[in-house]
Amino acid sequence: MQSKKVYITDVLWERSRRLLNSFAAVGSEATEGIVYWFGFETADVGIVTTLLVPDATASWGCISTSAEANAEVLMSVVGTPLVLIGQAHSHPGSDVSHSPIDDRQTFPRFEGAISVVVPHFARNVVGLQECGVHRFVDGAYKNVPPRENEDHLVVLLGEHNFRKQSKSKSQ
Repeated sequence: MQSKKVYITDVLWERSRRLLNSFAAVGSEATEGIVYWFGFETADVGIVTTLLVPDATASWGCISTSAEANAEVLMSVVGTPLVLIGQAHSHPGSDVSHSPIDDRQTFPRFEGAISVVVPHFARNVVGLQECGVHRFVDGAYKNVPPRENEDHLVVLLGEHNFRKQSKSKSQ
C-alpha cells in the first residue's frame, strides 16, 4: 500500500483529540466525533496544518455528515492553498478498525486519503500506536497494520521550549 506519508504536529494531534472528545462531552450521551484534516501536499508528503469540524449527526456508535455540511467545510478553504488530506474520528471502545459504515460513508474518498480512528471517544491522551490508520487505496479504505502506522502518519514536534532554566536569580 503505497501512499504519501502524512505529517501532523503533536500540537495538532492533541487538538484533534480534544475536538473529537468534545463530541463525547455534549448532551447526556457520549458520541463519536469527527475532525477533517486540511493542509499542504507535495509530490511525496501531506502536511496537516488545519483542523475543521463539520456539522455532524452523531450517536454512540455512528457519525455522519451531510453533503451540505461537507460543502460548508470545503467552502471555508476555497481560494486558499489548503487541500483535504483526511480525517480523524472516534469510536466508543477499543476497536479502531473501520466499520462497514465507515468504509461507505467516510467523506474523504480519494486515492491516498487517510482516516484515523481514535479509541474510547478520544477521552484520554492517545498515541498513534493506539489508533487505527486506514488509507483509501484502489477505491476502498484499507487498514494499515499497526507496525506500519508510522510509514503513513508521523507525529512531529510542534512546540517545545528549549530555554535552559537559570539557577541564579541575578542572571
